[in-house]
Amino acid sequence: MKKFGLILAVVASIAVPAYAQSVGPDSSWDEILQSSQYRVSFPVVFFGNTGLPVNALCVDGGYLHSVEPVNVCLDWDVSHMRCERSETMTLSTSIDHMEERCIKRRRMRCLETEIVPVSHPLDYKISVYQKVRYPSRVAFRKNFTIPSCE
Repeated sequence: MKKFGLILAVVASIAVPAYAQSVGPDSSWDEILQSSQYRVSFPVVFFGNTGLPVNALCVDGGYLHSVEPVNVCLDWDVSHMRCERSETMTLSTSIDHMEERCIKRRRMRCLETEIVPVSHPLDYKISVYQKVRYPSRVAFRKNFTIPSCE
């Protein structure tokens, strides 16, 4: 019985690292995100004050939508630093839109703005980091395209 336990322990110690090593640039995003070896930081798209990572979005025509409904704060109490009223909703924003940008600053203060056309990209090159190293090291990069809404 002890021999069987020892064999099982050896097989498990070989199998787990082999699986971890098999996750890489050719793996699906689901496999990478479920791996205990890697950490991914997706870029964020803002819907007003609420930001969502691009892997939580989908494309429908000329719009980006949140894949799942999101709890959004509608009334923030600054003095108590808490949300007084929130609502769960699907977020949407136009891929092509206008944004106000600061073009002249002084001492961290915006003095002049302009409104410019902006397009949210749909394709990204994402860095995948090794979890086990400090400081984090890029293990590989992988393309990510925001999928169509179903």
